[in-house]
Amino acid sequence: MPTLSLLSRRGSSPRRWVIAGFAALLLGGRASPALAQDGTGTLLVRVLARADSSPLPGAFVRSGRIGAVADSSGLATLSLPGGLTQVSVTSPGFRTWAFEITIVPNAPQRVEAPLDRLGNAPEALTVRTARSPVRAG
Repeated sequence: MPTLSLLSRRGSSPRRWVIAGFAALLLGGRASPALAQDGTGTLLVRVLARADSSPLPGAFVRSGRIGAVADSSGLATLSLPGGLTQVSVTSPGFRTWAFEITIVPNAPQRVEAPLDRLGNAPEALTVRTARSPVRAG
């Protein structure tokens, strides 16, 4: 039975090496659906009111174009691609809470998002000073 040997002298033209290399890339470079899913991780965000730690159902958790609404216990679940991502958490009447997290594939990660009520958070201060003329010289 004949065998194919890439190292034999007969048939070792550069063209055959290119064809063999291209075939190896095609056969070895196929991605299966199971491997494609390995790059995603699960982020579980529990959204709470900071003042009394009560859950905030209906809060929206978003990372890029992927988002989820918190359930009755304040839990929102996102399936995100692995790597560093920015997440924002919003709820009517509360300040937006944002954070960065590195999503690890196949490892669920939990985060608590304590939101401040709009009335409880300190407002920005405006400082006014009287200008006095200054003479140089």
